[in-house]
Amino acid sequence: MCVCGKGLLDDWVGNEPNDLLDFVAVDWKVGVELEQYEIFLMTNRYNWLDLSSGGVENTRLAFCGATGQIALKLPFTQFIPLQQIVQFSAKVSICSNNRC
Repeated sequence: MCVCGKGLLDDWVGNEPNDLLDFVAVDWKVGVELEQYEIFLMTNRYNWLDLSSGGVENTRLAFCGATGQIALKLPFTQFIPLQQIVQFSAKVSICSNNRC
């Protein structure tokens, strides 16, 4: 596991309540580059995965490509904001007839 995001994970899963005295404003920028990738997502009508029914209503959605980039920006600049805007971008190569 990559320890580069350990501080972020510790903040999310910590048991301590949020405290203004411990708050530090920070922007997390996460980027991933993909080569010869396949991403499978389990989806259904209500965006709820029911594995007990044998997957009858679940559908697998696949994204495949030669190269791609995914970027995510998590701005933690306010203490307990009512709303948070998250920037997400994806760039991928387009393949046709199984050739990229």
